[in-house]
Amino acid sequence: QAIRTLRACSEPKKKTHTSSSLAMPTASASSRPPRGPPQAAPQGSASALATQQGALSGLWEQASRHPASAAALQQWQRLPQGGKLLAGLIGGIATFSILVSLLSALYTLAMWLCVLFGGAYLASKSPPQNSFEPAFQKWFLDDYYPNVAPKLQQLRSIHRVIDQWFGGKTRSLEASATYTFWASRCLPADISDWLLFKIARVNLGTQASPTTVTFIGVLNCWMISPR
Repeated sequence: QAIRTLRACSEPKKKTHTSSSLAMPTASASSRPPRGPPQAAPQGSASALATQQGALSGLWEQASRHPASAAALQQWQRLPQGGKLLAGLIGGIATFSILVSLLSALYTLAMWLCVLFGGAYLASKSPPQNSFEPAFQKWFLDDYYPNVAPKLQQLRSIHRVIDQWFGGKTRSLEASATYTFWASRCLPADISDWLLFKIARVNLGTQASPTTVTFIGVLNCWMISPR
């Protein structure tokens, strides 16, 4: 009797333990977050590649169905091996000649564009005519007069005495007076417009014995023409 009682007391405990052990996996399974549907791999690149391949195959089929292409293909298949090599060589030479001609045409076009834009730039930088007189005065006082002054001074002794009296200022006064005299005789200059540049001619001599000096106006400045 005592043994039966002990068995009866121990059986519910085993069932409770068993039921709890069975309920634990269920709870752990319910605690896991639900999994979403599997993500599909991106198919944009694959579809684009397939589209390009389909387009190329369609173009090849259209070209092969053309009567001229079909006739050329038949002629190519009828050629012997040596004829195919010769035809390939001739085709390569013709292709190379066409490429060289295209490159030469592109080079010529680029050269003409450079000339056109360069000419337009020079034309936009051509100096105005009223800017010649200040440039001529600067050249006369800085370059021309210091070289011809010794030839114009005939009375050197008197000039030295006057120069000492005025403290060496007669040189600038004399240069200004000489320029005023020369400008009244040789200006305005004969200026011609050549679209890209201007040319000015000034006679520093006399009508009987002219001494013409030529100036070139380009890039917003005037320079004496090289002799």
